Amino acid sequence: MTANSGLDQRQRHGTASILTTLLADQFVLSSKALKGHWNVLDPTFTDLPEFLWRHHSSLQAMMDSVAKRIRAVGSNAPGTLTEFLNATALKEQPGIYTDAKSMIAELRTDHEIIIRRLRDDAKQCAECFNDPGTADLLSFMLRQHEYLAWMLRSLLRLHENPAKSGAMSHQNAREGTLPIRVVYNRSA
Repeated sequence: MTANSGLDQRQRHGTASILTTLLADQFVLSSKALKGHWNVLDPTFTDLPEFLWRHHSSLQAMMDSVAKRIRAVGSNAPGTLTEFLNATALKEQPGIYTDAKSMIAELRTDHEIIIRRLRDDAKQCAECFNDPGTADLLSFMLRQHEYLAWMLRSLLRLHENPAKSGAMSHQNAREGTLPIRVVYNRSA
C-alpha cells in the first residue's frame, strides 16, 4: 500500500533517494568507527577504543531514525551490505589499517562530506519535494554530524598540540600522551 501523505511519486522517490544515500553513508561511517574500535594502532590514545565505540553507537541510533523516515515516506530502507555499498557516497579502505590520527582524520572528513551534502539535501526536501518532515530530520542529522565532526577535530587538535590542552596533566604533557575523556551523552 502506498503512503497517502500528500507527496506524489516523484516527491517520495526524491526524498527516499536522499535518505537512502544518507543511511548508506552512516552505515559506512559506523563501520569505519567500528573498524577503528577493533584495530586502533596508537598507544597514546588509551581511551580511543571506547570513544570509537560510542561514536559507532551514535551513528547506529542516527541510522535507525533515517531508516524509519524512509519507511514513513513509503519506501523500503536498504538493509544489506550490497545495498549500502551501492548507495553510499563515501569510500571504504578495505585491508588498510592506519594509525589513530589518520583514522580520526578520515572519520572527520567523511562527516564533513555528509554535512555539506545535508545542507543541500534539507533545502531540496523542503523546496523541491515539499517535504518539511524530511527536511527537519535532515537538519537534525546535520547538527548531529556537526557535533561528531567537532569531537573528532578536537581529538586531532589534542594530538597535534598536547601541551596546550587544558585537560592535560603536567605528566601527560611531558610524556606527550593524551588523556581522552570524551562524554557522548547528548540527548536529541
